[in-house]
Amino acid sequence: MIFDQLHYMILKMTPIIENLLMDFIRIQTEEFSAKELQEGFAPLDIHLSINEIEAYLEASPFIFALEGGKFLTRAGAFMGATFIIKPTRKEIEGGYLLVGHRCIPFVNSEVASGVLQFSFDNEILPRNVMEFPLREVLPFFSLFGEEYAIQFILSDPAARDSLLCSFEEELPQTVSLMVLDCSKLFKDWNFKRGDLLLAEVVDWRRGVIKIHPLCSHKENPFQQEPVDQQRREWYKIFEKRMLESFDTFGPCGAIEEQLARVFFMHKQELCRDSAGTIEEAIKHSKLIGMEPYGVESRLWFKGQEVPAVGPWLQSNVGLEESDSAAWSNEQLNAEMMLWPRVIFDSWIVDGLYNKKNNEETLINLMLGESTSALDLLKRKRLQGTIRSRRNKLEESYNWFADFERGPIRHRLLELHTKVFDLVLELDDVDDQLEGFPQQPLVILTQLSTHIQYMLESLLHDVHLKDEDVRAMAASLEGMEYNFEEVATELKLALKENYKHRFTVIKAKNKE
Repeated sequence: MIFDQLHYMILKMTPIIENLLMDFIRIQTEEFSAKELQEGFAPLDIHLSINEIEAYLEASPFIFALEGGKFLTRAGAFMGATFIIKPTRKEIEGGYLLVGHRCIPFVNSEVASGVLQFSFDNEILPRNVMEFPLREVLPFFSLFGEEYAIQFILSDPAARDSLLCSFEEELPQTVSLMVLDCSKLFKDWNFKRGDLLLAEVVDWRRGVIKIHPLCSHKENPFQQEPVDQQRREWYKIFEKRMLESFDTFGPCGAIEEQLARVFFMHKQELCRDSAGTIEEAIKHSKLIGMEPYGVESRLWFKGQEVPAVGPWLQSNVGLEESDSAAWSNEQLNAEMMLWPRVIFDSWIVDGLYNKKNNEETLINLMLGESTSALDLLKRKRLQGTIRSRRNKLEESYNWFADFERGPIRHRLLELHTKVFDLVLELDDVDDQLEGFPQQPLVILTQLSTHIQYMLESLLHDVHLKDEDVRAMAASLEGMEYNFEEVATELKLALKENYKHRFTVIKAKNKE
């Protein structure tokens, strides 16, 4: 259901439990089951059901599901994986390597590419800081999604200061970035344009990659060798497997996730010395393109619109079918809770900011105005849960520290309510959404996700600065505008759908 795609959060976990799970995912390299993970958490007094653990693992982009109820982390999947990096002419002449997106999907995408460590002949290559024209380095980050290129550039330690100082006004013309010092390597191996580096992941958690030169040293640049034909075959295989992934998985959560699935499933075919580079494979493909996906981009069939729904969407277990939700020591019947925890807690903090108890507002938003006997029972149980959460959040709440955040949080919650209401309307025609305009559906999904990310930052990021909040406010204006646009289009589609549900049969005139 579209509702599931937008608002279904499988677990209501505390940040501590989520951090422990992520730590486990970063270091675990062997196959494991949900039962083994459950048993490992038990001594820490963390008790999660098998269903909850499996749901979390199946939703995580850092986990691959195997047969027989087993799972494997990205760390386990790509430890020892090999891939190809092709230095540019400028890099060879300058004796450096700008990493950018070149190591995805094999490394942890949460680690800034500028701090990845590269070893050659058992020695870690040194890093330098270099200044580049910004327009020149943007293509090196394009596989993160062009819309996120600046964000990933900002994650580079050298870029952070040079960009942030002028980011509020306009992007600077130049940016400083961390690069690998490859001057000795390129010189000793007499690197020429077209020569390659074979890279191997040796430590996924720490982000360590071993490299080895692959130099042809051809006297005649037009001379063809067996490896050249093998590399051309690799490009055909890569293209074929990517196209298959579009049909099987649809547009994944990110370009990096799409690539990870393909390389995990076809590791033996694709991770080899005669491989090519992902960048060149996409650049020269006539069938794969970087296509718009709402306000983002995805790898997809070249020239085709990336749809929001399709056969790859498998029905998930709805919230109403799960047994319970893990809210620390609180147990809340999941049929009562349609929202992610961050939304629930944000509404409670909104009440603290406005210095009023918004218990009834919350209950009405969750249950509507129905007053059936069952809803009255839900209402009573929700009242207890809200009071308990309010008391817990109130312990650490500081009204003065929330002065800048409060108004933004309230606008985000109001926008979430509008998105939520529209999603419920769309949920009524879930089996017919393939006939709806797809980009508005995509944008609606992205709005929901962005609202949750922003609320999460407002709720938990103690280091969030006032300028960050103001940047959120500017972003929120665009989100509100986008919602009004897509809501108009989707409501027109809903109106047409309702109209065609009924066929008026006119009786024939009697002769």
